[in-house]
Amino acid sequence: MRFRRIVEIGLLVLFAGVGTEQVADTATSVGRWMTVTAYCSCSKCCGRHAAGYFASGERAYWGGVAADWHLLPAGTKVEIEGFVGTFQVEDTGRVIKGTRLDIWMPTHREAKEFGCQKLWVAMNCQ
Repeated sequence: MRFRRIVEIGLLVLFAGVGTEQVADTATSVGRWMTVTAYCSCSKCCGRHAAGYFASGERAYWGGVAADWHLLPAGTKVEIEGFVGTFQVEDTGRVIKGTRLDIWMPTHREAKEFGCQKLWVAMNCQ
């Protein structure tokens, strides 16, 4: 299974090299395995007072993630296995504790389809 993940990352690197963005080989980066889920700004994901803002005060955007601020403080940049680009910790939540990361997605459908995955997360990326 680990071999398959490295192959997928390798394919993403080749594909991303054609465009302007590059994908880091997160399989060999300094980081840790984390439980990664997804959420959107709807009331099902964020409660009845959902307003479309992160805990940092920023308006919700693609590339923002929720994390335990004791482990990954607000503003920390991370790369997530299988994704192109860098994400920034902008949010937290009562169930986001320890090695858990929650990726903001624009729709509830996308968030539900993502499900819950164990992925390699590289820390303090530029």
